[in-house]
Amino acid sequence: MMRLNVLGASGAFPGPDRACSGYVVEHAGTRVVVDLGWGTLPRLFAHLGGHHGDEVDAIAVTHEHPDHTADLYGFFRARWYTRRQAPPIPLIAPRPVVDALVAAAGDEDPIRQVFEWVEAPGESVEVGTVRLSTVELPHYVLNAGVRVEADEVAVAFTGDTGPSPSLAELGREAAMYVVDATDRHQQPGVEPAPPGTPQFNLTAADAGAAASAAGAHALMLTHHWPGNDLDRSRADAAAHYAGPIFVASDGLAIDLPVTDRHERRRPVSSSALASAGYDERTKTLEIEFVSGEIYRYLDVDAATAEALFRAESMGAFVNQHIKPAHRYVYLGPS
Repeated sequence: MMRLNVLGASGAFPGPDRACSGYVVEHAGTRVVVDLGWGTLPRLFAHLGGHHGDEVDAIAVTHEHPDHTADLYGFFRARWYTRRQAPPIPLIAPRPVVDALVAAAGDEDPIRQVFEWVEAPGESVEVGTVRLSTVELPHYVLNAGVRVEADEVAVAFTGDTGPSPSLAELGREAAMYVVDATDRHQQPGVEPAPPGTPQFNLTAADAGAAASAAGAHALMLTHHWPGNDLDRSRADAAAHYAGPIFVASDGLAIDLPVTDRHERRRPVSSSALASAGYDERTKTLEIEFVSGEIYRYLDVDAATAEALFRAESMGAFVNQHIKPAHRYVYLGPS
């Protein structure tokens, strides 16, 4: 099983409670970080449970813009001051990303001591149990889409991109396609680009079309312009893509491949819950509320799940013992 963790998903600049682009992909003990924009490093260290980065096996960076790279230098400093004798960590990134690190450090040698640079776009590379491959995509600067795969399960990231035939290659049958859906045109005074104008970011509608063309099994919209109406973005994507659509948010975690959301749940007698189900193998509790909204709560032990099903008031139990204590994945309406 592969798990995708979202550190941040804000485009251009962070918000009061939103970091910029950053993700962690985990598979069988291997951890790959994809992008480290503003505000992601504290969230990464919280996820890892330390400030050394020892648990990171590789970092892939799509392009040099700071909403995807700003906290990479902070990660370098953490390694330099606490683990400079450790083997270098593979850094799969376009050359300008490395140039920016060297400029910030004032010397190339420390960067080479902390990171082993693998040029992207370029040849695929094996890291632990996963394979990383990259493909060039159009943006204002050199941008490398990243694909991480293992055991016939893949998650693909576009970084920032305009429309391109290469999007279908990058996301081909991916278990999750994480796609730029900037939608800046939602902001007051910002009009959609006229037809024929070069486009270097996608809309949510474009993201849906890209996921459909790739045959992706699930779509995650990301790189949201701060202040956007994300329900509108989801609806725009759904007009072009019939599969499950997730909206990236800080702290969101999803196990891949995404399973049938209905197969684990059964109807329950509750004024707040319509159905619920527990998977002991993955320690996930899936709840459909009477509103039709479905959530999957993570790292729930079997005793807690059993107590929920025995509770006199299941709604009260969820509010008191599940929501405050567990991260969740929002699966959308039933």
